[in-house]
Amino acid sequence: MTNADLMASFCSLGGNCEFGAAQRAYGAEPPDLFRWAILEMPALLELLARCFDGIGDDLAANPPNTEGEFMIRSQRYGFRRHAWTRRGEIPVDVVLADAAARLPQLAKELVDDLGRGHRIFVRLPDARGNELGIDRLVTLMRQYGEAPLLFVAKETPEHPAGTVEHVGNGLLRGSISRFADPNNVMATTPAAEWLGLCRAARAMVDEHGRA
Repeated sequence: MTNADLMASFCSLGGNCEFGAAQRAYGAEPPDLFRWAILEMPALLELLARCFDGIGDDLAANPPNTEGEFMIRSQRYGFRRHAWTRRGEIPVDVVLADAAARLPQLAKELVDDLGRGHRIFVRLPDARGNELGIDRLVTLMRQYGEAPLLFVAKETPEHPAGTVEHVGNGLLRGSISRFADPNNVMATTPAAEWLGLCRAARAMVDEHGRA
């Protein structure tokens, strides 16, 4: 399995865009729903509980950032997603209409992946480093299928960087030395560490089946 194939066999469940940047560093470009999204845990849990109902409804565009890029905001669920469109390139109403049509299709593909269990899902802590909601997340994922979840947290003395541990019920815990600077994710993502964690997690799942 190439590095690109390995990284594409994982699917982000948000937090921020760091894992998407790590995938890009190795040539993996899966078009996953939350790969380029800022998604807090309460919103993710609500989306899973509601089976992504109305995910393309009630969208708005945030004002462009300093580089002129828009973010699409779900006013219903409270997450943001890169539009990859800058001010003046495409009319905002066209950007929103495209997102309204595309998000439900991406959500359907994510549900299919959850059910098939062939990919490993990835979740980061929230902005304060909290792990709250992980047990609830696993419970909701089990309503769709047996797909594994790799939760990645900052290293501690008990969980040194580079280790992946089997917690149970399809949950793996990975540790990393640092996360990317949220103001410069693409340039500061520790891609090599992410690759090592993904390789270890994939080996664990492939050897033992669902963790």
